[in-house]
Amino acid sequence: MCCITFFLPFIAGFRESVSTLEKELCCLKNKRDDMVNRMDEKREEFTTHCLEFQREIDNRENCKVRTLLAEKYSLENEIQLLDEKNCVLKNSVLAFVEEILEDLHNSNSELEAEIQSKNWENERLLNDINELKSTMFSAIGSSDNLL
Repeated sequence: MCCITFFLPFIAGFRESVSTLEKELCCLKNKRDDMVNRMDEKREEFTTHCLEFQREIDNRENCKVRTLLAEKYSLENEIQLLDEKNCVLKNSVLAFVEEILEDLHNSNSELEAEIQSKNWENERLLNDINELKSTMFSAIGSSDNLL
């Protein structure tokens, strides 16, 4: 028993030390829990801010994108209308040119026929002139013989 009484003050000191350490450990656990809670709150707050920021960017860019897409569709429609008008104009010009070429061809054929007719008439006149010359020279030659 004497041994035990010798250790009793140490055991009591140990118990106090364990109790103090348990209290300190409990305080440290509470501090750690508070820090974890604050970090979780800060993380949630940061995530919320990030999501809000992203939504604002999306809305701004979405607005810009919508404007650009509307302009793109408008320009594509305008291009399509211009292509259609260009095609109509091209067909119209081709028809007009074809009509002019046909008129020129017809006029050319008519002129060619008229030229051919005039050439024949010219040849007949030249033949008539040559015959008249011959007749005249023979008449002049016979009148010289008469004198």
